[in-house]
Amino acid sequence: MNFAKAIVTAMVVALVAALMGTKANAQQPTAAVTAGPNWCTDAPASPPPPGFELRPGDWANVRKMCAAHMYDRGCVGLCAFAEELWRRKKAAN
Repeated sequence: MNFAKAIVTAMVVALVAALMGTKANAQQPTAAVTAGPNWCTDAPASPPPPGFELRPGDWANVRKMCAAHMYDRGCVGLCAFAEELWRRKKAAN
């Protein structure tokens, strides 16, 4: 079970890093993009999915990023992963 959790954690880190990989000197957009109701509707915006965040704010950053790229494969995978984490938590209760 620990090995599976380590693999899932590594996958999340890789996906978040790949999706958020911007250069430090790259121009950042000035308009704030908020996650609309159309991206990952089965996973609430707050609180983050249980076990999703390695650092505080990871879920908020993923939602912000995926609001603009909701059909990106990485965003679709992150949404499915978040929904699965919530299903597991509900099943454990």
